[in-house]
Parts: sequence; C-alpha cells; structure tokens
Amino acid sequence: MIHQFIQQAYEDPFCPQIKATAIKLNQPQTSPIFHVDCKFTKKKICTCSNFCSIPFIQQQNQRALQVFLQHELDGMKLEDFKEAQLLVNQLHNYNSMISIKKKLKIHKKQKKPLDFITILNYQINYIVYQMISKDQDKVLLEILKQNEMTDDKKKKFLNSLKSLIHFLKQLDYDPFNAEIKYCIFGSQLNGFGTKESDVDFTFLTNSYVDERIALKYLRQEIEAVDQNKFKINELVEFARIAVMKIQDQTNKIEIDMCFNNLLGVINTKLLNAYAGLNEKVQQGGILLKLWGKKQGIINKNCFSSYAILIMWLHFLQQKYQMPNLQDKQYKTSKSQTTTIMIKRNIEGKRESSFEVDVFFVYNGDKLYKQLKDQFDRVISQVSLTFLLRDFFNYYSDQGEGFAQKYKISINEKQLKEEGEKYSMSDPFDKEHDPIKKIRNNFKDQKLFHQASINIQNSPESMF
Repeated sequence: MIHQFIQQAYEDPFCPQIKATAIKLNQPQTSPIFHVDCKFTKKKICTCSNFCSIPFIQQQNQRALQVFLQHELDGMKLEDFKEAQLLVNQLHNYNSMISIKKKLKIHKKQKKPLDFITILNYQINYIVYQMISKDQDKVLLEILKQNEMTDDKKKKFLNSLKSLIHFLKQLDYDPFNAEIKYCIFGSQLNGFGTKESDVDFTFLTNSYVDERIALKYLRQEIEAVDQNKFKINELVEFARIAVMKIQDQTNKIEIDMCFNNLLGVINTKLLNAYAGLNEKVQQGGILLKLWGKKQGIINKNCFSSYAILIMWLHFLQQKYQMPNLQDKQYKTSKSQTTTIMIKRNIEGKRESSFEVDVFFVYNGDKLYKQLKDQFDRVISQVSLTFLLRDFFNYYSDQGEGFAQKYKISINEKQLKEEGEKYSMSDPFDKEHDPIKKIRNNFKDQKLFHQASINIQNSPESMF
C-alpha cells in the first residue's frame, strides 16, 4: 500500500489519493484534526475548511503528513518503512537524511514551497529513525540498569552515615561555639547518582567559620581517637570548596566532608527538581556522566560531572522547552523572601561574601506539576537516543552550544567575555564558572560530533 501511495505521489502530487488524505486530516471526526501555518486564518494550528480547497503542497504540511504516516500506516514494520525510504530515495536520488535536512533549510531560506516528495521523504526518514531509536533506547536503558546502585550498597550508605554522625557527636570538635547541623548532598540525592557515586557531607553552622581551619581541627580530633572505622585519606585545602576525604573502612564508602556548603545543598535540591520533570532528563544526565568518564573528559582538570549536567539541562531548555525553574515570574508572592547571604574563604586566599536568591519551583509545588505536564507533552514525543544525538550535535564544533554569545546557563542569560569560547554560569554562585578550567585543557570538540554518530550506530560502546 505504501509503495502505491509513494508512486502516485511521485507521478501526480495532486492525485485524488493525496487530496483525500488532506481532506481526511481536516475532518472534525478525524483525530488529530489540524493543518499548520494556515494561509487563510494565519493560525499556527488550524482546522478551517479552506485547507481542502488549495493545493496540499503549498501548505507545507509536514506535521499533518507525519500524522497520516503514523496513523494510516499503523501496524507496518520497520522493514516496510525502510523499503519505502529506499524507494523515495531512488525516485529523488537522495543519499541520506542529512541531504534532506540541507534541502529543507535551503527551501526555508528561499521561502519556496516544498514539493510533496521532499516532505514525504523527510517524514519517512524521521519515522524510520524514531523506530530505530526505540530499539537503541532499550540498549541505553539496560546500560542504566547496570549502573544503578544496588539495594545492598544503599543500605551500606545509610549505615555509614549513621555511624559517622554518631562518631562525630562523640568528638569535641567545636572550637567556634557555633550551633552545628549535618546535611548530605550531591549526586546520591540530586537524581543523577550511579553505583559509583560517593557521599557529600557538610556541617552547617549558624555563624561564619573559616572552613579550612574547621576541617584541620576536625582532622586533628579524628586522628586523636583510637579507632579503625574512619580513615582520613586527604585534606584538599586549597580547592574552591575545601574538602576532607574520609573512608568508612567497614562499608568501603567514600565520604567528602566540608563546612557550610549551603549552596551545594540547595543546588542538589534544584537538580533533583529538574530530574523529576521527566525520566528522560534523569536518564540522559546519568548516561552523559558515564560517557564523559569513559571518554576521559570528566576529571579534575577538565569537565566535572556537575558541568556536564548543567550542559544537558541548558540544552533541554534551549531545544525542548524545558522550563527554567528559577524564573522569577513563578514567584507566588512578591514579598516572599528567598535571598540569603553566603560568606566563605576562596582557595585559602581571600574571604568572599555575596547575596544570592535561592528561589526555584520545587517538586511538590502545584505550579511544578503544571510545568511538568507541559514539558511531558514535548519530551514524550522524542526518544532518548534522539535527545542524546541532538545534545552531542549541539555541543559539536558545528553546533551552537559553545559558539553562542551567551554563557551556558539554566537560569538568567549572561554574555560571555570577549574572546571566551567556553563559559558557564552557575545557577546560584555568580563567582563560579564550572567550565573555566577546560579552556586550557579541552582541545577536541570533535569528540561531541563523533559521539553523535556513535549514539546511532553503536551506543553500547559509548558508556
């Protein structure tokens, strides 16, 4: 049936079968019932009867045609569509989907009506790719399953944290006379954790303390106790956030300990809210972390896992209408106070203090559900493979990701400094650029282009 349809379309684009298709899509009892970019009503999506009285080709109705192919040819197998794809390519001598896209771009620039076969070819290619992507998605989901944290390790994490808190309460580690609370954060709680994720642990005090002095004192107290439960591996004193790395030797759990990393805690909650918008957000973020580590670009001298996640969320906002959860228009009350003061020691060299608005729409808010439902309608139409391919193209040497004049951001837009290529704006910390260090260490942007090819041909080799 599809061969006959294509052959008739080629020989006579205005054949009765084509016209009948247009009419059928426009009838009220047919679902869905629309055409797009109506030249009569000027509506983006329209159901007026004029659609049937003008040439189908001039409507450039790709969406209606796609609906026809998906509903009218329902039940056909991938092999049938591949045969149709070959037939159309023979008729028009097209070599690949990329050539079709180039042709579509030329038509768009020249504002010329698309011939029916071009539209048909593009839509069949699109459907073929989506069907193939669904099979590839199964491979990706299996990779995710293999990298999930086991229930046994989750139990060990919980036991380790309980033991740590109990141990710390036995110490006299508070020379600052400050009220101290404990908080865990990071990838174990932000929705993007894997079986390799460690625990981030911060002390929160009700007044400022120099975090480096506090960690040194804490190390001294731990080492003074005769115990073999917790071992201090390293004190990273001159990082942006000073960290002491501890290992629970019983449960073999790594713990990163710091003081007053309140923005780290809030950022964890923000990322968790984004991960909850749709399972593909979470799945894509985890896969990109796995990819970056396997490619060797996630390390202390290049990208961080956090930076890769911000790149992913930025891409989804720019290309797939994912909401900005920090958008001030979502504040329900103008009198709502969401500003806090942050003070800290920067790399042991200087003290820094600044105000930051920590507002965002959180999971559980009524508005969050509305935004989630709106985003679901967009993202549910696209396969995970397709999303990742688009992500890699976006950040390739031919893409706009790093070429744009603005910093990579999931909140407000900020212009780059003149001459900057790689620049990112942290969602809360205006002083922090998570990809600043890659400027001298990341040379091979073609890595993203190659990944866009591999995700289609051999996704299992990437992660």
